[in-house]
Amino acid sequence: MNNPTRDNVKDWVRHAENDLIALRKLLDGGPWEVVCFHAQQAAEKMLKAYLIFRDVHPERTHDLSRLLAVCINYDASLGSLLDGCILLAPYAVASRYPDETDYDPEDAEGAAQAAEVIYMEIKKKILASDEEQAR
Repeated sequence: MNNPTRDNVKDWVRHAENDLIALRKLLDGGPWEVVCFHAQQAAEKMLKAYLIFRDVHPERTHDLSRLLAVCINYDASLGSLLDGCILLAPYAVASRYPDETDYDPEDAEGAAQAAEVIYMEIKKKILASDEEQAR
C-alpha cells in the first residue's frame, strides 16, 4: 500500500464494492470460504477507506478490530461495528488454507451480512461528511 490520500477513498470503496459483488454471486452455492474471504476483505477495505478519508495512513494489517479502534477515535458510533469485525476476523487468513476451512452456508450468510453492514455504515459516514463539507 503506497501513501494513500483522500483522492484514493473512492478507489478503496470501489474495491470493497467489488468484493461484495463477488460474494453475492457466490452466496447461492459457494464456495463458502471464498464468500467469507471476500466479506472480510470488503470490511477491511472500508475501514481503511474511512481512515484514509480522515487523513490517516492505515496500518498494513488484516486485524479488523485494530483498524476499527482507530476509526472509533474519529467517530465513536462506529463502535457498533465491533461484533461484525470480530465475526469476520478469522476469514482474513484461515479462509485461504484448505486445512483451516470448514465453512457452511450459514457462515457465508453471516459473513456477507456483517460485511454489508460495515460497508453501508462507513459509506454513509463518508458521504455525510462529504455533504457537510460541500455546504
